[in-house]
Amino acid sequence: MAIDLYTLAVFERFISCLAVNNRLFHRDSDFVEGSDPDDMHQAMASTLEVAIAEIKAIQAEARSGGEIKRPAWPVIILRSPKGWTGPKSVDGKKTEDF
Repeated sequence: MAIDLYTLAVFERFISCLAVNNRLFHRDSDFVEGSDPDDMHQAMASTLEVAIAEIKAIQAEARSGGEIKRPAWPVIILRSPKGWTGPKSVDGKKTEDF
């Protein structure tokens, strides 16, 4: 079943707002999306580097005895095709991008 671009945009906005409304985090989500494994690997690696730097900064601030507040933890949302890196089919049934 194909999903139209409007539905994807609504879903992306929903996911971004969901955690904010539930106070899980107070920042924008980092979306890593695509279908090429090499490009996705690079995008995820660079996104993780930024997230880890943010986490270390939060930890340093907390350990310095500064203001106590709820941190805005980094959030990464991965969007990739279903069955992306697995076999194209299993027992004759399509498993990829289905």
